[in-house]
Amino acid sequence: MTKIKPVLFLLLSTFIFSCSSETETETPKVEYTLSYDDKPLIISDLEATRDGDFFSIHQIDFAQNLSLPASAPTFYFHKDGTLLGASIQDYKTKEILSSPFYFSKDHFAFQIEKLDEANKTVSIKFNGNVYEHYWDQIYQFNKKLSGTISIPYTEKNPINSKKTYGTTMKVNGQNWRGSGYIWTHVFSEKSHILKISGDNEYSITIVFPKGSLKIGKYSFTKNSDIYKDYTVTLFKYAKNNIGPDDYFIGPKEFVTTGELEITDIKGGSYIAGTFSLKAVNPETNENVTVSDGVFKENRDLD
Repeated sequence: MTKIKPVLFLLLSTFIFSCSSETETETPKVEYTLSYDDKPLIISDLEATRDGDFFSIHQIDFAQNLSLPASAPTFYFHKDGTLLGASIQDYKTKEILSSPFYFSKDHFAFQIEKLDEANKTVSIKFNGNVYEHYWDQIYQFNKKLSGTISIPYTEKNPINSKKTYGTTMKVNGQNWRGSGYIWTHVFSEKSHILKISGDNEYSITIVFPKGSLKIGKYSFTKNSDIYKDYTVTLFKYAKNNIGPDDYFIGPKEFVTTGELEITDIKGGSYIAGTFSLKAVNPETNENVTVSDGVFKENRDLD
């Protein structure tokens, strides 16, 4: 399998550096307790920004202080409590360690303890392991990261807002929000495959043709060709497995019926639409219904 370097840190950096306010203000007071590798981590340069319902907590100065074991941690999360990513740089190994891409709830606990929108403060609590990894493979090197952070936040400049991006759906009636994605050509030279994972066991792929993408409605029924254009496939990962041997619902006998609608395409990079599907695992007879699927993603479609 092709290895894809982690892009979470770069994505968060893009979010961070576009969040500067138009006027200079004092650095807000931050209250925290942090432990890295089961040792206290002392930092002094955290700030938080909000973009619609998305929040980022991050280090102000990215210059390395090698007297510390690691950088300040970075968190990117949604108002509904979905952790979209947590990362920290280990100064000894120079590696960026991140929360797992697949099924992260089992490996990294995260919750919003308090959101005070009147006074613009947010408090979070977290506890789990962060790993050296590529998207599809977790390596042995990992460290424990835990603590609490209470911090005021500033509103992001709406001109560069990313608040409308993302993918959501209901899986058997339960809300699901995409916590990460891979835009890859690994499986096809003629198609784009958008692979989106949530923080639970379910993941999806949405497949589009290269160069001839069109707005419209598409119905699909699939058995074995899970990478056919204009289709959506549901994946399920084994409970204590964070890669690379992910478990698909009926990988060869996959039975999926659904609808995909492309509603908007802009500039060869932005794509939006809706989807729904029903999937059956013929080996276990497990039935999964996906409804109210909505995606708005900004990726290279050429």
